[in-house]
Amino acid sequence: MRIENPLDLIEKYFNVSDKTIIDIGCGTGDLVRYLAQKDCKQIIGIDVRDMLKKALAFNPIASEKYIEGYAEKIPIENNYADCIIYFTSFHHIEPSNIPEAIKECKRVLKDKGLVIFVEPVWVADSWSDLSRIFHDEQDLLANAYNQIKTLPLNGFNEIVEENFYTERKYSDFENRMKIFIDDDDERKRVLNEAVLLLNSKYPEGYQNVIIKSHIRVNVFQKT
Repeated sequence: MRIENPLDLIEKYFNVSDKTIIDIGCGTGDLVRYLAQKDCKQIIGIDVRDMLKKALAFNPIASEKYIEGYAEKIPIENNYADCIIYFTSFHHIEPSNIPEAIKECKRVLKDKGLVIFVEPVWVADSWSDLSRIFHDEQDLLANAYNQIKTLPLNGFNEIVEENFYTERKYSDFENRMKIFIDDDDERKRVLNEAVLLLNSKYPEGYQNVIIKSHIRVNVFQKT
């Protein structure tokens, strides 16, 4: 199923009104800023210091908060959040730390609270071909999905699993690399390799070619 804006997926599964939400691995804060414009009670973004510097550059508003921390050691009290979100971040957790991250998620969630995973899906001849130039995450994504599916063994009920895709262009990849690669030479190398790949696949011109980016949503409720 095609979706225009992946950020809209959160409200598909969770009514954010007057709720406390935590975005684990918030990156540059796109989802935090998006939800802060809604009528949620509070939205907290958690990530490492370097990413939070980029998020804070956007001047947070009242309901928007950032805390330095890690998925496997969430600096939040017990039974605090109505919803915890891992928005394309769960697979970035060190594989050996994922079981502890799941325990932390359960600890911080209120009873009957939701955890929402929005994860990339590796698919050949898609956006995956570009993203793997920057970082080949195929094995990490597979392991993260396997770990997500263990949540019913760890005090959660599975609510839904759905697959979606968005449509992107090379310019989207170029913009992402400007955000995530600070070193000019490394960014140039990655972008040059991406151009070579796209030229080989689309010799008639790649700039306006639509590339599917596949994502999967898994939603669980704490019992």
